[in-house]
Amino acid sequence: MTELIRYVFPSRPTGRFLFRQTSGAGKVYEKEIVKAGTYTYWGKELDFNPDRLRAWVSNFTEMVAAGIELRVYWDHAAFDSRSVVGDIEDLYYDEATEILKAKLRIRDDEAIEKIESELIRHTSPAIGGYADDKGNQWPEAVVEISLVSEPVLRDQGPFIALSAKTKNEGDNVPETIDQLRIELTAANKRLVELEAVEKIAEGVKGLEVKLTAAEEKVTAVETERDELKTKVETHETKQFESEVKTEVLKLKAARQITPAEEEHLEKTLLSLRATPEARENVLKLYSDRKPAPTSSSIKPGDTAPTGDEADL
Repeated sequence: MTELIRYVFPSRPTGRFLFRQTSGAGKVYEKEIVKAGTYTYWGKELDFNPDRLRAWVSNFTEMVAAGIELRVYWDHAAFDSRSVVGDIEDLYYDEATEILKAKLRIRDDEAIEKIESELIRHTSPAIGGYADDKGNQWPEAVVEISLVSEPVLRDQGPFIALSAKTKNEGDNVPETIDQLRIELTAANKRLVELEAVEKIAEGVKGLEVKLTAAEEKVTAVETERDELKTKVETHETKQFESEVKTEVLKLKAARQITPAEEEHLEKTLLSLRATPEARENVLKLYSDRKPAPTSSSIKPGDTAPTGDEADL
Protein backbone atom coordinates (compact mmCIF):
# COMPACT_ATOMS: atom_id res chain seq x y z
CA MET A 1 0.00 0.00 0.00
CA THR A 2 1.39 3.40 -0.96
CA GLU A 3 0.12 6.92 -0.53
CA LEU A 4 0.15 9.53 -3.27
CA ILE A 5 0.76 12.94 -1.67
CA ARG A 6 0.42 15.41 -4.58
CA TYR A 7 0.94 16.01 -8.30
CA VAL A 8 2.50 19.02 -9.96
CA PHE A 9 0.56 18.63 -13.24
CA PRO A 10 -2.17 17.83 -13.68
CA SER A 11 -3.26 18.19 -10.06
CA ARG A 12 -4.74 15.10 -8.39
CA PRO A 13 -6.43 14.54 -5.01
CA THR A 14 -4.69 12.54 -2.32
CA GLY A 15 -5.61 8.84 -2.45
CA ARG A 16 -4.44 5.26 -2.23
CA PHE A 17 -4.04 2.53 -4.82
CA LEU A 18 -2.56 -0.97 -4.95
CA PHE A 19 0.18 -2.13 -7.36
CA ARG A 20 0.01 -5.65 -8.79
CA GLN A 21 2.98 -7.83 -9.87
CA THR A 22 2.75 -8.44 -13.63
CA SER A 23 4.51 -10.69 -16.14
CA GLY A 24 7.23 -9.74 -18.61
CA ALA A 25 4.84 -9.76 -21.62
CA GLY A 26 4.22 -6.75 -23.81
CA LYS A 27 6.46 -4.41 -25.80
CA VAL A 28 9.23 -2.15 -24.55
CA TYR A 29 9.66 1.45 -25.73
CA GLU A 30 12.06 4.28 -25.03
CA LYS A 31 10.24 7.60 -24.66
CA GLU A 32 11.31 11.19 -24.14
CA ILE A 33 9.55 12.55 -21.05
CA VAL A 34 10.78 16.12 -20.70
CA LYS A 35 13.68 18.19 -21.96
CA ALA A 36 15.47 20.40 -19.46
CA GLY A 37 14.25 23.98 -19.69
CA THR A 38 11.63 26.48 -18.55
CA TYR A 39 8.06 26.24 -19.86
CA THR A 40 4.88 28.24 -19.41
CA TYR A 41 1.58 26.41 -18.94
CA TRP A 42 -1.66 28.36 -18.31
CA GLY A 43 0.38 31.32 -17.18
CA LYS A 44 2.39 29.24 -14.75
CA GLU A 45 6.15 28.91 -15.20
CA LEU A 46 7.45 25.34 -15.01
CA ASP A 47 11.18 25.05 -14.34
CA PHE A 48 12.67 21.69 -15.26
CA ASN A 49 16.39 22.30 -14.81
CA PRO A 50 18.95 19.47 -15.19
CA ASP A 51 19.50 19.10 -11.43
CA ARG A 52 15.78 18.67 -10.87
CA LEU A 53 15.54 15.99 -13.57
CA ARG A 54 18.58 14.18 -12.14
CA ALA A 55 16.89 14.23 -8.71
CA TRP A 56 13.81 12.53 -10.21
CA VAL A 57 16.07 9.79 -11.59
CA SER A 58 17.74 9.36 -8.18
CA ASN A 59 14.36 9.15 -6.42
CA PHE A 60 13.08 6.67 -9.00
CA THR A 61 16.09 4.42 -8.33
CA GLU A 62 15.47 4.58 -4.58
CA MET A 63 11.77 3.86 -4.98
CA VAL A 64 12.41 0.82 -7.16
CA ALA A 65 15.00 -0.43 -4.64
CA ALA A 66 12.32 -0.04 -1.95
CA GLY A 67 10.05 -2.40 -3.90
CA ILE A 68 7.74 0.21 -5.38
CA GLU A 69 6.42 -0.56 -8.85
CA LEU A 70 5.58 2.51 -10.92
CA ARG A 71 3.00 2.18 -13.68
CA VAL A 72 1.94 3.59 -17.02
CA TYR A 73 -1.75 4.68 -17.26
CA TRP A 74 -4.30 6.06 -19.62
CA ASP A 75 -4.65 9.79 -19.12
CA HIS A 76 -3.49 9.92 -15.48
CA ALA A 77 -6.28 7.62 -14.23
CA ALA A 78 -3.97 6.41 -11.47
CA PHE A 79 -6.83 5.41 -9.19
CA ASP A 80 -8.58 3.19 -11.72
CA SER A 81 -6.97 -0.26 -11.99
CA ARG A 82 -8.60 -0.69 -15.38
CA SER A 83 -6.47 2.14 -16.77
CA VAL A 84 -3.11 0.44 -16.11
CA VAL A 85 -1.38 -0.28 -19.45
CA GLY A 86 2.20 -1.02 -18.39
CA ASP A 87 5.21 -0.34 -16.18
CA ILE A 88 8.02 2.19 -15.90
CA GLU A 89 11.04 -0.11 -16.15
CA ASP A 90 13.69 2.60 -16.08
CA LEU A 91 14.12 6.35 -15.84
CA TYR A 92 17.32 8.06 -16.93
CA TYR A 93 18.69 11.48 -17.82
CA ASP A 94 20.59 11.83 -21.11
CA GLU A 95 23.39 14.29 -20.36
CA ALA A 96 24.19 14.83 -24.04
CA THR A 97 20.66 15.88 -25.05
CA GLU A 98 19.52 17.08 -21.58
CA ILE A 99 16.39 14.97 -21.92
CA LEU A 100 14.73 12.84 -19.25
CA LYS A 101 13.85 9.49 -20.83
CA ALA A 102 11.93 6.46 -19.68
CA LYS A 103 11.91 2.79 -20.61
CA LEU A 104 8.25 1.77 -20.70
CA ARG A 105 6.91 -1.78 -20.98
CA ILE A 106 3.41 -1.52 -22.48
CA ARG A 107 1.32 -4.64 -21.81
CA ASP A 108 -2.08 -3.51 -23.10
CA ASP A 109 -2.84 -4.56 -26.72
CA GLU A 110 -4.99 -1.51 -27.38
CA ALA A 111 -2.28 0.81 -26.07
CA ILE A 112 0.37 -0.90 -28.22
CA GLU A 113 -1.88 -0.64 -31.30
CA LYS A 114 -2.47 3.08 -30.74
CA ILE A 115 1.25 3.73 -30.17
CA GLU A 116 2.18 1.78 -33.32
CA SER A 117 -0.46 3.63 -35.39
CA GLU A 118 0.65 6.96 -33.82
CA LEU A 119 -2.83 7.68 -32.50
CA ILE A 120 -0.97 8.11 -29.21
CA ARG A 121 2.29 10.03 -29.62
CA HIS A 122 2.71 11.73 -26.25
CA THR A 123 3.23 10.91 -22.61
CA SER A 124 2.79 13.01 -19.50
CA PRO A 125 4.56 12.39 -16.17
CA ALA A 126 2.82 12.90 -12.86
CA ILE A 127 5.20 14.61 -10.46
CA GLY A 128 4.45 14.60 -6.76
CA GLY A 129 5.43 13.69 -3.26
CA TYR A 130 5.48 9.98 -2.47
CA ALA A 131 5.58 7.88 0.70
CA ASP A 132 5.37 4.17 1.40
CA ASP A 133 4.29 2.14 4.45
CA LYS A 134 7.90 1.70 5.59
CA GLY A 135 8.41 5.34 6.44
CA ASN A 136 10.24 6.27 3.22
CA GLN A 137 9.35 9.64 1.75
CA TRP A 138 10.26 11.34 -1.50
CA PRO A 139 9.18 15.00 -1.60
CA GLU A 140 9.21 15.09 -5.41
CA ALA A 141 9.31 12.15 -7.77
CA VAL A 142 7.84 10.72 -10.97
CA VAL A 143 4.94 8.73 -9.52
CA GLU A 144 3.44 7.60 -12.83
CA ILE A 145 3.57 8.24 -16.57
CA SER A 146 0.45 8.38 -18.68
CA LEU A 147 -0.37 7.97 -22.36
CA VAL A 148 -2.18 11.17 -23.35
CA SER A 149 -3.44 12.97 -26.43
CA GLU A 150 -3.09 16.44 -24.92
CA PRO A 151 0.21 16.69 -22.98
CA VAL A 152 1.42 19.66 -21.00
CA LEU A 153 4.68 19.57 -22.96
CA ARG A 154 4.18 18.76 -26.64
CA ASP A 155 7.84 18.88 -27.71
CA GLN A 156 8.54 15.15 -27.37
CA GLY A 157 10.32 12.55 -29.44
CA PRO A 158 8.39 9.50 -30.70
CA PHE A 159 8.06 6.13 -29.05
CA ILE A 160 11.13 4.04 -29.97
CA ALA A 161 10.53 0.29 -29.90
CA LEU A 162 13.25 -1.56 -28.00
CA SER A 163 11.70 -5.03 -28.37
CA ALA A 164 9.16 -6.93 -30.38
CA LYS A 165 5.78 -7.44 -28.77
CA THR A 166 5.43 -10.77 -26.98
CA LYS A 167 2.36 -12.76 -26.02
CA ASN A 168 1.62 -14.09 -22.56
CA GLU A 169 4.35 -14.86 -20.08
CA GLY A 170 6.46 -17.84 -21.17
CA ASP A 171 5.57 -17.55 -24.86
CA ASN A 172 7.96 -14.82 -26.02
CA VAL A 173 6.61 -15.29 -29.55
CA PRO A 174 7.04 -12.25 -31.85
CA GLU A 175 3.76 -10.58 -32.69
CA THR A 176 4.43 -10.54 -36.43
CA ILE A 177 6.71 -12.21 -38.94
CA ASP A 178 7.51 -8.75 -40.28
CA GLN A 179 9.45 -7.87 -37.14
CA LEU A 180 11.53 -11.03 -37.52
CA ARG A 181 12.17 -10.19 -41.17
CA ILE A 182 13.34 -6.71 -40.18
CA GLU A 183 15.66 -8.12 -37.54
CA LEU A 184 16.96 -10.79 -39.95
CA THR A 185 17.60 -8.19 -42.64
CA ALA A 186 19.49 -6.01 -40.17
CA ALA A 187 21.52 -9.02 -39.01
CA ASN A 188 22.38 -9.99 -42.60
CA LYS A 189 23.38 -6.42 -43.36
CA ARG A 190 25.62 -6.37 -40.30
CA LEU A 191 27.14 -9.71 -41.35
CA VAL A 192 27.93 -8.36 -44.82
CA GLU A 193 29.52 -5.28 -43.23
CA LEU A 194 31.63 -7.44 -40.93
CA GLU A 195 32.74 -9.64 -43.84
CA ALA A 196 33.70 -6.54 -45.81
CA VAL A 197 35.67 -5.23 -42.86
CA GLU A 198 37.40 -8.60 -42.51
CA LYS A 199 38.40 -8.55 -46.18
CA ILE A 200 39.71 -5.02 -45.82
CA ALA A 201 41.69 -6.11 -42.76
CA GLU A 202 43.18 -9.02 -44.71
CA GLY A 203 44.07 -6.65 -47.55
CA VAL A 204 45.71 -4.23 -45.15
CA LYS A 205 47.66 -7.09 -43.57
CA GLY A 206 48.87 -8.18 -47.03
CA LEU A 207 49.93 -4.64 -47.85
CA GLU A 208 51.79 -4.42 -44.54
CA VAL A 209 53.72 -7.60 -45.42
CA LYS A 210 54.58 -6.20 -48.86
CA LEU A 211 55.57 -2.87 -47.33
CA THR A 212 57.87 -4.63 -44.85
CA ALA A 213 59.51 -6.59 -47.68
CA ALA A 214 59.94 -3.41 -49.74
CA GLU A 215 61.48 -1.58 -46.79
CA GLU A 216 63.92 -4.47 -46.29
CA LYS A 217 64.91 -4.26 -49.99
CA VAL A 218 65.38 -0.48 -49.72
CA THR A 219 67.57 -0.97 -46.65
CA ALA A 220 69.65 -3.59 -48.48
CA VAL A 221 70.08 -1.31 -51.51
CA GLU A 222 71.06 1.63 -49.30
CA THR A 223 73.62 -0.54 -47.49
CA GLU A 224 75.04 -1.74 -50.80
CA ARG A 225 75.18 1.84 -52.06
CA ASP A 226 77.04 3.01 -48.97
CA GLU A 227 79.53 0.15 -49.26
CA LEU A 228 80.12 0.91 -52.94
CA LYS A 229 80.52 4.61 -52.17
CA THR A 230 83.14 3.78 -49.54
CA LYS A 231 85.02 1.56 -51.99
CA VAL A 232 84.95 4.26 -54.66
CA GLU A 233 86.21 6.90 -52.24
CA THR A 234 88.98 4.56 -51.04
CA HIS A 235 90.01 3.80 -54.63
CA GLU A 236 90.00 7.48 -55.59
CA THR A 237 92.06 8.34 -52.51
CA LYS A 238 94.67 5.70 -53.34
CA GLN A 239 94.74 6.79 -56.97
CA PHE A 240 95.23 10.43 -55.97
CA GLU A 241 98.00 9.53 -53.55
CA SER A 242 99.68 7.55 -56.33
CA GLU A 243 99.46 10.49 -58.74
CA VAL A 244 100.95 12.84 -56.13
CA LYS A 245 103.73 10.39 -55.45
CA THR A 246 104.48 10.18 -59.17
CA GLU A 247 104.66 13.98 -59.56
CA VAL A 248 107.00 14.29 -56.57
CA LEU A 249 109.26 11.55 -57.94
CA LYS A 250 109.40 13.34 -61.29
CA LEU A 251 110.55 16.55 -59.62
CA LYS A 252 113.03 14.59 -57.57
CA ALA A 253 114.41 12.83 -60.66
CA ALA A 254 114.75 16.20 -62.39
CA ARG A 255 116.67 17.48 -59.35
CA GLN A 256 114.11 20.25 -58.92
CA ILE A 257 113.50 19.40 -55.27
CA THR A 258 115.86 18.34 -52.58
CA PRO A 259 115.40 15.21 -50.50
CA ALA A 260 114.49 17.43 -47.57
CA GLU A 261 111.70 19.02 -49.60
CA GLU A 262 110.27 15.75 -50.89
CA GLU A 263 108.13 14.83 -47.82
CA HIS A 264 106.90 18.38 -47.25
CA LEU A 265 105.86 18.78 -50.90
CA GLU A 266 104.01 15.46 -50.89
CA LYS A 267 101.97 16.44 -47.79
CA THR A 268 101.22 19.85 -49.31
CA LEU A 269 99.92 18.34 -52.57
CA LEU A 270 97.76 15.81 -50.67
CA SER A 271 96.19 18.61 -48.62
CA LEU A 272 95.23 20.40 -51.85
CA ARG A 273 93.16 17.52 -53.25
CA ALA A 274 89.99 19.58 -53.28
CA THR A 275 91.67 22.52 -55.09
CA PRO A 276 93.29 21.26 -58.29
CA GLU A 277 94.25 24.78 -59.41
CA ALA A 278 96.24 25.48 -56.24
CA ARG A 279 97.90 22.08 -56.58
CA GLU A 280 98.95 22.88 -60.17
CA ASN A 281 100.39 26.22 -59.02
CA VAL A 282 102.54 24.47 -56.40
CA LEU A 283 103.80 21.92 -58.94
CA LYS A 284 104.59 24.70 -61.43
CA LEU A 285 106.54 26.56 -58.77
CA TYR A 286 108.85 23.57 -58.34
CA SER A 287 108.93 22.49 -61.99
CA ASP A 288 110.11 25.96 -63.05
CA ARG A 289 113.19 25.60 -60.90
CA LYS A 290 116.57 25.03 -62.51
CA PRO A 291 117.87 21.56 -61.88
CA ALA A 292 120.38 21.38 -59.05
CA PRO A 293 123.98 20.67 -60.29
CA THR A 294 125.31 17.18 -59.94
CA SER A 295 128.21 16.50 -57.58
CA SER A 296 130.58 16.03 -60.54
CA SER A 297 129.96 19.59 -61.78
CA ILE A 298 130.89 21.21 -58.47
CA LYS A 299 134.48 22.49 -58.36
CA PRO A 300 136.69 22.27 -55.31
CA GLY A 301 135.81 25.11 -52.94
CA ASP A 302 132.26 25.52 -54.28
CA THR A 303 129.17 24.74 -52.23
CA ALA A 304 125.98 23.13 -53.50
CA PRO A 305 123.20 25.68 -53.99
CA THR A 306 120.26 25.60 -51.72
CA GLY A 307 116.72 25.34 -53.02
CA ASP A 308 116.35 29.16 -52.95
CA GLU A 309 119.56 29.72 -54.79
CA ALA A 310 118.56 27.22 -57.46
CA ASP A 311 115.69 29.54 -58.38
CA LEU A 312 118.04 32.41 -59.25
